[in-house]
Amino acid sequence: MIHLMPDKSGVRVTWHDLGTEPNGLGPSLVFISPGTAIDFSAQMSAELGLSVASGTEAILLAAWAKWDVAMVDRLRGDFAFGIYDPAQGVVFLGRDIFGRAPLYYHLDGDGLVVAGTSRLVRAILGRSLARNEAFYADFVQGQFVEQSATFFEGLERLAPAHWMKIDRGGRELYRYWSPQSVRQHTTMPDAAERFQALFDHSVARAMGGGDALVLLSGGLDSSAILGSVMAANDGGLAPDCLTKTYRRTKDWVDEPYLRSLGAQYGVCPREIACDEHDPLADLDRWLDVLDGPYFSYGHSVTAHLLDIARGMGRLTLLSGHGGDEVVGYGIGRLNELAQQRQWLRLWREAPGLTALSGSSRLRVMRKYLTHYPRYRPFERLLQKQFPDTPSDEEASLSANLLAAMGENRYASQPAVNRGDHDEPTVHAEALNDVVQPLALETIGQCSRAAGVNTEMPFYDRDLVELTLSLPSEWKLRDGFTRYVMRRAMEGRLPRDVLLRQDKFDFTDAFVAGLIAHRHRALALTDNVDGSLDSYVNLPRLAAARAQLSRSERAITKADARFIWRCAVLAMWLKRYETSPPPPMMVPLTQGLIS
Repeated sequence: MIHLMPDKSGVRVTWHDLGTEPNGLGPSLVFISPGTAIDFSAQMSAELGLSVASGTEAILLAAWAKWDVAMVDRLRGDFAFGIYDPAQGVVFLGRDIFGRAPLYYHLDGDGLVVAGTSRLVRAILGRSLARNEAFYADFVQGQFVEQSATFFEGLERLAPAHWMKIDRGGRELYRYWSPQSVRQHTTMPDAAERFQALFDHSVARAMGGGDALVLLSGGLDSSAILGSVMAANDGGLAPDCLTKTYRRTKDWVDEPYLRSLGAQYGVCPREIACDEHDPLADLDRWLDVLDGPYFSYGHSVTAHLLDIARGMGRLTLLSGHGGDEVVGYGIGRLNELAQQRQWLRLWREAPGLTALSGSSRLRVMRKYLTHYPRYRPFERLLQKQFPDTPSDEEASLSANLLAAMGENRYASQPAVNRGDHDEPTVHAEALNDVVQPLALETIGQCSRAAGVNTEMPFYDRDLVELTLSLPSEWKLRDGFTRYVMRRAMEGRLPRDVLLRQDKFDFTDAFVAGLIAHRHRALALTDNVDGSLDSYVNLPRLAAARAQLSRSERAITKADARFIWRCAVLAMWLKRYETSPPPPMMVPLTQGLIS
């Protein structure tokens, strides 16, 4: 038996009648995520025999009829959905490659529950679920390692780029796309032109023909979006822009670039002063929306912009989020050059890494010269004389929880620390990071809750596959990272923006905000009820709280982030873990299958 939410945002499927004689009924769409937005091209409409004005349900069912499970690899855009096919006796679930559209499910001997939020899954189940201690540990540690986990045992996410086929006998889970599967090109002379065309298409789709608001920072990513919008406007008026400013924060470097963009395009962004913004602001509201602690230290600032946009009557925001990961910095090219013994070229390209890391060019070269056997003894001597600064961050987890998680759970090393890495490996690792889809879910769900649609044009599959396929010199050349995008934006952006290498570190503003509003952080982490005992390294928390209570700015960035995570966890534990499942606000209705 299948019971649906009226808007198909959730469904319960019981096994008793699944797969019985369908009485002539064909496949039906039983679930569609609220984040679904199919990029329906004219070519796809012709292949499916549909008009370009067809709705999402017609597209998904036609794609299932034509391509079966292969449909998810043919679709473009954001999607998460469930289809019931009575002829096969299966429920098919699919999710887009980035995880822009959320999909949560609970599967047991009674059946399947699927919904667009974990809160709705719990409401449909109507019963409590045990804590997933591993996911709690990951949050406290600040290092998620599982793509499908949630804060509840048995309540999972369908991981991005996966489909799942479920019948009475079990489930089949399959990953249909990965960054590593993209074919590499050895040459691509028209890479900048291809990038520009794909990026412009993605920005135009994000605009949707409406009056969007651009989140402008003066960085290369948001500026590229503005440049694309203006190119499409063909000399028309500039769009309205919002910008976060930190004029009282040391080393805020965005202002000159914002001035240059204003001079070229006549934009006058509405400034939102974010110095010393409370990083715990509106915590209750967002815990409700996300059904658990979120992992974003700057979320309160970003969420504040959602309310401002809504107040301005703008329902679409264009964000440059993801530009770093999608375009890629090209740092893996340095190791490729070292393996090829191209030392002069490596020296010339090293400024691309120095601009990101703050290291000197000589220090960068030392790492790669170890490929040269005769140099290695000198490096060992240099390490003795000038050792790398070790990490002094204490453990975040309680001793018992850390032991339960195992010594290897958080021991993985990034690819750049391995001597055999190359650029495709580093780029794929960035896009595979578990935090990527979690961040996208946070942005998407909070935006929808605020009545706003946040579009991120960099997350376009065709654009991603282009950048993944590029020869590494298109990502790092002449000491400039993300070279292909800089070339693609020539003539659209002011020269200082186009050549920008610096980047504002928001961590200082985050720390200042925590200090300015320390009384709330201290109150949340006082642990009078002992709720944090089993999760948190209490001696470290006590020391960090003592430092924060003295309102000194000597608190480390690591400790500031640790206190923030403890405060968020404490609020979640007090509000939700002892309460019953959330009530069903809208009753399920019986579906067509019975």
